Formats: sequence, structure tokens, C-alpha cells
Amino acid sequence: MIADSLVHDTDVIASKREPGLHFRIVREFSHHEREVWDDFVRSAPNGHLMQGWSWGEYMRRLGWEPVRFGVVRRNRLIAAAQMMLMHSPFGATRAYVPKGPACFAFDDMSYDMLLDALHWHARSHGAISLRVEPHEPATSPVGDVLKRHGFQPSEYTLRPNQPRATIVVDLSGGPDAVFARMKKNTRNLVRSASSRLSVRAASEEDDIVRFHALLEEVAGRRDFDARPIAHLQAMYEELGPRQEAEIFLAELDGEVIAGQMVLAYGADGIAMYGGWSTAYSHIPAIRLLDWESIKWCIERGCTRYDFWDAFDKPSIHPRQDPTAPLTEDEIEPDALGVFRYKRSFGGTSIIFTGAYDYVYSPSVYWMWEQVSETKKKGKELLGQTRNRVADILDSISRKPVSISEVPNTLRTTQ
Repeated sequence: MIADSLVHDTDVIASKREPGLHFRIVREFSHHEREVWDDFVRSAPNGHLMQGWSWGEYMRRLGWEPVRFGVVRRNRLIAAAQMMLMHSPFGATRAYVPKGPACFAFDDMSYDMLLDALHWHARSHGAISLRVEPHEPATSPVGDVLKRHGFQPSEYTLRPNQPRATIVVDLSGGPDAVFARMKKNTRNLVRSASSRLSVRAASEEDDIVRFHALLEEVAGRRDFDARPIAHLQAMYEELGPRQEAEIFLAELDGEVIAGQMVLAYGADGIAMYGGWSTAYSHIPAIRLLDWESIKWCIERGCTRYDFWDAFDKPSIHPRQDPTAPLTEDEIEPDALGVFRYKRSFGGTSIIFTGAYDYVYSPSVYWMWEQVSETKKKGKELLGQTRNRVADILDSISRKPVSISEVPNTLRTTQ
């Protein structure tokens, strides 16, 4: 339940009077109001896990500083924004609002008040820019509002931090209805896997190590960096006790051959990370884990299952019709298989409005972007070199060479 009174005069940053007698105030929320915050964000139509309190504490463990501002009207929280601050070693700070702000009904006054508070706090901590990335579809008016406030779409600089497009499965009607909406072949593969495998939740200290090893195996096959195990541990430790995260493991004769981390918050279940063993790729273990994750999310009241990224081509945005489903022509060629896999669960595509940046220090901001882009290209070049070395070793030895056999000095790192 939202607390009966949320007005604390000493915490008020700013106030505005509505037509009539009522005032709105914006203030920072503190740790003892955690349940108030989460009750609101969970129930807001555009609320998201990344605006949840636990996510902020997880990011704190990764070096970010979370700060939470809320707009209060008649003793009720009506809009909220969790901002993360990252302080660099050379003094510059980046400010970021992931998948927020959250509100029940969009209104200019609340957005103005939140943006003013975010600007004030970001500037007071020496931020070079503020990025806002709403959990809103491309049809939302929020993009135009942010542009009127001086923000620019991040397509002009870096791509958004979070996926711009994703595949979402409707969980209405319960497990039987969701299962019936899946493609016939997917249903058959889930049944086949369930007859051969057992699925359990992570319970032992070594389970997250086993899970991370599977993620690294997938990363090596597809040439990207797996999240460090410390990040997974921090996420699981912060979100797991509140039933906002679970790791499911699929076993064959006692051996873990696949794993998946799933998140649940409010209406959204999220398939965050998944991995499987190449040696058992003929067994559709990950399909079974997605199905078990879907059922777990339904038990927690989720109405959507987000497959988290459709790997769309950057060139498709902006689209003429943002409401139209993504087509295979709009997907990166090497991601087509994953795209088809996600759609086979009965999912449909959603395109988000994207990220918007407000730049306080253009010269420092430009330098930061150049460093980030150089670092990204360096990782790509290193990955290409690693794969080329693997090809050469393969041709010399005339036997398959695993990525894991390439010297560590030529492997990409997080």
C-alpha cells in the first residue's frame, strides 16, 4: 500500500500549484520508503524493473550511485524517476535514467518537475550529460516532450543502452493458454526436452559458476563478451531474495547442460541471460527453460514475457510505421535464427521510443563518446583477430579448434 502521507517539508526540492488548491511537490526518496517506491513502480503502466529499488542497489554494487525522485500530489506518489550516476576516474560524471520515468498517466507538469530535479542533481554532481530512456513505445508522446526540453535522440551519438526492439509474449489466460498460442513445433520440442531433462532452480553455491560457464561458452561461439560472474552474483543476491530473479538449470543425468536467468517485476517477466552446452545442442534444453521461466513469471503475476532484444538493424529507425511488427528484413542476418526462435513462442515485436541525451558539457561529452567508440572498435578488432587465429590453427591441425584453445592474450575481455 502507498503510505498515507508522503510529504516531508524538509525533503521538498520544488513545488508547483495546480489550478485550484492542490500542490505537487518533488523530493528524493530514502531507503525506508523502499516499499512505497516499489508498490508504485510495479503498478505503473510504464513501470520497469530498472526503475525498481533492487535494480538500483544492484547498480550501486557495480559502481553506480542511484538517486530516486518522486512527484507527490495529495499525499500520493504519481510519478517517479530513478537516476544512476557513474563517476569516472578523471572527474566526469554520466547521469542515466534507465527505462524511466514511471507514471500512471503522462502529464507535462509531473514530467517537468522530474526533469528539473534530475537536471539539478546531475549538474550538482558535475555530470557532462543526462540520458533518459523511457519504457515507452515509439508511438508515445514522451519523445516529443523530451525534445522540447532540449534532449536529442541518442541515434545522433551512441545507440540506446537498452534494446530498442524486443519480442514480448502475452501471458494472459495462464500457462495452458500461453502454451496453446506457441507454434506447434515449439510445443513439441518443449515436450521432448521435458521427457529427457530435469529442471531445478539454482540452490548451491557452485550453481552460478556452472551457469556462468555456459554463458561464456555461448559468448565464445557468437563472439561477444559474457557478463562477468561478479555481475551475475550481485544481480542474483540483490533481486533473488525478493523473488525478482531466479536461475533455472536443466540437467541430463545430473549434468547441468543449460541455464537461464529470468527476472520478474510488476507486469514484466524478462529472459535476461541464457546459455547451453554445445555438446548437447541437439537437445532443446533452452526451449524448456524458457517455458519454465514463463510459468514462473505467471506465478508472480506477470502479464508479459520479454525476450529482451530483437537484434534489429540500426538503419531501420525511425520507421514509417512504428506500430508495424518487425520483419525478418529488419533483423541483423546473424540474429535471424534467434529472432525466429523468440517468435515461435507466440511473441510479437515492440519498438521503444529510444534514449535521449541532454548535454551539459559538449566538448567533454564528445571526447567521452570518441573514447567509448574507440574502445568498442578495439574489442571488435580483437575478436576478429581471435577468430582468425582459430581458423589458422584449425587449418594447421586439421581438427576443430575451440575458441577456448586460443591464447588468453587474444581473447576479448569485459
